[in-house]
Amino acid sequence: RRRYHLKSPEAKSLQEEPEGSKEVTGDGERLFFYVATSSLYRIGCADFEDSSINKDLVCAATSCACRISFLAGGSRDACSLLEHLLHAVLDEGGYLKLRKDSSHSEALAQASHSLLSTSLSKIETEPYNASIRYLLMQTSETLGKDLKVVRGEADGDKTKTDEELLMSTLNVFIPHNDRGSSKSTQTHRKLVQCIAEALIWSRNEVALSDQTFSAALNSVRGMDKGCDMFEAKIIDQLHKMQTVI
Repeated sequence: RRRYHLKSPEAKSLQEEPEGSKEVTGDGERLFFYVATSSLYRIGCADFEDSSINKDLVCAATSCACRISFLAGGSRDACSLLEHLLHAVLDEGGYLKLRKDSSHSEALAQASHSLLSTSLSKIETEPYNASIRYLLMQTSETLGKDLKVVRGEADGDKTKTDEELLMSTLNVFIPHNDRGSSKSTQTHRKLVQCIAEALIWSRNEVALSDQTFSAALNSVRGMDKGCDMFEAKIIDQLHKMQTVI
């Protein structure tokens, strides 16, 4: 693949251009977007003594950035933002430290039990997490539309445009439990991906209509933290959810 691109007409023309005339391109604008949105989110959920900081305005700005992510950069930006913001949630909740000090499975079990619980999860209850709730809702709804396309349920709908009858690119970028390393503690990406995947699919109507998935999800939510083999039982139920989706 590399040789093909280096020998392509465009690559050859770029090599012939003077060094100073080459245009610098890349994903810098995406990096700025992610860093800015992540910073706004962390400011919005942090406790500051400085009363001059308007946290309502900060949270509104974060939500605005998340709302335009699908329009500005599509599935890639939306999923990347979700990953960055959930990383902050897991960091704030102490799950990244737990993963580093103990193990991936223990952190995953504790985080899943807490964040998938609709009554206990800060994602569901805190106003500053409205941006995360929006991203989760949008990705879940987009998945539902894509699944209808895959199953052919949208083919006979004459109200749909040709564009609406095509799948989105969400399946390429959506968080997945197999991304990242369970041993690496530098980025903790695998933990973030596992939690993001579970949160997205726990909102998806198609997944919830599956008895195995819904039973496993309810088991995770209702598991007693003091029960024997708590960690192993949570991981087992998460695995059932993952195999269904």
